[in-house]
Amino acid sequence: MPGSLAPGFSLIHVAKSWKRLMGGRFTHGHGGPCHSYSISVAVSKGFFCGAKIGEGELEISHLQFADDTLFMGEATENNIWTVKCIMRAFELVSGLKVNYRKSSLIGINTDDEWIEKMAWLLSCKTDVLPCKYLGVPLGANPRRLVTWKPLIETFRRKLSAWKGRFLSLGGRITLINSMLSSLPVFLMSFYLLPKQVIYELDKIRRNFLWGGAKEGRKIAWVSWDRVCYSKKEGGLGVKNLRWFNMALLGKWWSRLVVEGEKGLWSRVLLEKYGGKEGNWLSWLRESRGLGSSWWNDVCKLNRGLDGKDEWLFSNFKLNLGDGKSVRFWNDAWAGGDTLANIFPRLFLLATEKNCSIYDMGHWTDGCWVWRFQWRRILRAWEEDKLNQLTEAIQHIKPTQDKKDNWSWRLHGEGKYTTRSAYEQLVKKEDNKLMEYRKLWSAQVPSKMAQGFKDFKKGLEHVMVYHSVVIVVE
Repeated sequence: MPGSLAPGFSLIHVAKSWKRLMGGRFTHGHGGPCHSYSISVAVSKGFFCGAKIGEGELEISHLQFADDTLFMGEATENNIWTVKCIMRAFELVSGLKVNYRKSSLIGINTDDEWIEKMAWLLSCKTDVLPCKYLGVPLGANPRRLVTWKPLIETFRRKLSAWKGRFLSLGGRITLINSMLSSLPVFLMSFYLLPKQVIYELDKIRRNFLWGGAKEGRKIAWVSWDRVCYSKKEGGLGVKNLRWFNMALLGKWWSRLVVEGEKGLWSRVLLEKYGGKEGNWLSWLRESRGLGSSWWNDVCKLNRGLDGKDEWLFSNFKLNLGDGKSVRFWNDAWAGGDTLANIFPRLFLLATEKNCSIYDMGHWTDGCWVWRFQWRRILRAWEEDKLNQLTEAIQHIKPTQDKKDNWSWRLHGEGKYTTRSAYEQLVKKEDNKLMEYRKLWSAQVPSKMAQGFKDFKKGLEHVMVYHSVVIVVE
C-alpha cells in the first residue's frame, strides 16, 4: 500500500478497528441503518474525524440518501483507513458490492499528490469541485450563467424532439406545464435562479407557445406576464418560473421558522453563519450580506421581489411560547398589526426597538411582569398610550419553559406548501374578469372553450379579432 500510516495508527490498530466495527450492531442485511450506525461508532470511538462546522463543537461525518453515502472529514490517513474498513465490513455483512468506479475522492485545500495516493488506496477515482451530487452542482457558483447552461441546453433538446407546429395551442400549453416547467424543479428547490437564466428559459417556453417550432420568429399575442396568470384571472395557467422558484425555496425558510434549532441542518446554519441560539428567527429575518450566496438568497427571500414586504413571515401564525423568537415591537403578535405601527410614539421613545418579547419582562413568583424602558419620562398623553398598550397585551403573556410555535396560515393543516405559497405570490387584486371563472368552470372540455368575444377587452394590447377561436388544454 502506498505511503506510510499516520503516527499511532498501525496495522494492529486497523485490525482492532475492524473487530469493533464488526462487533457492533451491524446486523441488518440491507445495509442502510447498519451502514450509518457503523460510521457513528467509528466517530464515537475516535477512528473517524468529521468536518467541524464553525467555531463550536458541531461535527458532520456523513450524509446518506437512499444508497448514496457522502463522507466528510479531515484529510488524514486515519480517516481513509476507517472508510476502507467500513466499506469492507458493509460488503461482508450486506452481501452487496460497493461500486468504487462510481465513487470519488475530493480534496479541498489538500495536496493533489496526497489525494491521488489515497484514491489509489480506496480503489476509486479523484474529482474536483464543482461536481454533481444527486443532480445538484456542488461547489459551483449559482450566480454564473455557465452553471446553468446544461439546464438551458436540456430545455432546447427536449423541444427538438417535439413537433410543436402539429399541436394545438392547448397541446403546447399542456406540454409546457407538464414537462418544460417541471424540468428545473429539482434545481429550483435548492438555488435561486439568476434573472438571466429565467429570461432564457422563458424565451424557450414563449417561442414554443406562440410558434410551435424553435426556428423563426413568431408574434406573441399576449405579454408573457399575462400568460402566467391563472385561468381564473384571464391567463393561460403557465407557471411563472420566478414566483415558482421563490415558492420552492420558501420551504427552507419555512423549515427554519417551524423547526428552529431542532434539525441538524439548521444547527449547521446557526454554527456557520453566526445565529444566536434562542433568537434565531430575528437573526434569520435580519441577515444581510453575510455567508454564501445560497444563504443570502434564502434570507432575502422573505422580502419578495420588491425587497420590502415580508410575504413569507407575514403568513405564519404564532403560538406564543417563551417569546424569544418574536420581536415585541416589530412582529404582529398582539393583533393584525405590529405594536410599532399601532403605538408609533411609544416605539419612538423605546430604548430597545428590536428586542424580543422575552426581553421585555421577567418572571416573578411564576407570574409574568412587563418591563418597559424609555429614553425619557413619559408625558401625560404618552402615559395614556402606555395604558392602552398594557391593556392590549395584558391577556397575551409568554409561557415559561415552552418555545414559540409557528404554523402556515394559508394551509388548513398549518403546513407550508409550495402550491399555497405560489398562489399567494401570483394573487392579483381588483380582478373583475369574472367571465373567465365562468368559462373555465363550465361543464365542457377545455379544448372546446371558444368564442372569447371579450378577449381583447379583458387582456390589454391583444391583437386578436373577436371571431378568433382560442383552444386551450
